[in-house]
Amino acid sequence: MVRSAHVYSWCYVEITTSNGLTGLGECTLGGKGKTVEAAVKDNSAYLMGRDPHLIEDSWQAIYKGAFLRGGPVLTAALSGIETALWDILGQEHGMPIHQFLGGAVRKKIRAYAWPDGSDVEEIVESSKDLVRKGWTALKFDAFSSVEGEEKPESTVARNAVGVALAKTKAVREAVGEDIDIMIDLHGRPTVVEAMKFIKEAEAYDLYFIEEPITPENADVLADLKKASRSPIATGERIFTRFGFREIFEKRACHIIQPDLCHAGGIFEGRKIAAMAEAYFIQVAPHNPFSPVSTAACIQLDACIPNFSIQEVNISDMPWRSKLIRNAPEVTQGYFDIPSKPGLGVELNHNALSERPYEPAILPRMKREDGTVTEW
Repeated sequence: MVRSAHVYSWCYVEITTSNGLTGLGECTLGGKGKTVEAAVKDNSAYLMGRDPHLIEDSWQAIYKGAFLRGGPVLTAALSGIETALWDILGQEHGMPIHQFLGGAVRKKIRAYAWPDGSDVEEIVESSKDLVRKGWTALKFDAFSSVEGEEKPESTVARNAVGVALAKTKAVREAVGEDIDIMIDLHGRPTVVEAMKFIKEAEAYDLYFIEEPITPENADVLADLKKASRSPIATGERIFTRFGFREIFEKRACHIIQPDLCHAGGIFEGRKIAAMAEAYFIQVAPHNPFSPVSTAACIQLDACIPNFSIQEVNISDMPWRSKLIRNAPEVTQGYFDIPSKPGLGVELNHNALSERPYEPAILPRMKREDGTVTEW
């Protein structure tokens, strides 16, 4: 099913067993809700009548059964299916999912939030408000807009690096040295712009810089990492452990950010984390989506020794809290270790029915010279 929320449509999978248990998973993939929904339905015939306990076998069959493997659509569908199967297993045995993956290795899970706003003043005020509410870590999109420009296609302009640095400086001065700050560049800068920002941003003691460039060229990303005194993070646009292999082998980042909605699911996330551990790379799962995704992430966070910090969507849309029952809650910047059986959350179908699907139209970002940069 596909339901609209915020910028993107949230996409969910529900699998019901013959004994009446229903497993839930999320497979949100940006603005491609209907595309992923079709991929889930394409695989539903294979799952009909199968033993839900055979999670790895079903994962391998769906992934390797596709001659054209990988890619975000297949792995998003697979992620939702896999998570729903783990939810069924946990409910059946009365245990949270992380107990099947080795159990908790920490007592709480640190999280970070996104301040609202695009210009300096808005981000600063929102950041201070979040700190007052107990958050100890913040992330914002430094290249999201150029002051004085309102149209998305004008966001990456000649003075973008200067504006990004001004935002970073202003937030650091506003929240002080004890709050961790992360900057998401979304792969929008050129390599030259990224290098300039990385160098100048050293003064602001960043927790990490995310996606200074897109991940297609691990060699260039590795070059940026070597030149950076700030930790470099990437991974939200990489799928399955096979996609992460080159990043690890070339030591192209300090922190990886697999998204459990499209990297392959919870157990695939556990495999990616184990690979990262061998390279002394930390894991900070990408998660700008719904509380169902958050619930999956904290199951993984609880049981991996190289966990760093967890992204969480704290959008204050008035209807958001009605969509998911038992959504994980943050207290003073931390989640508790999940204890409810399975994933621990449920869909509120009545509330979801009030949010019909709407296709997302993503902006293309145009530079002053007329070329188009990445979203």
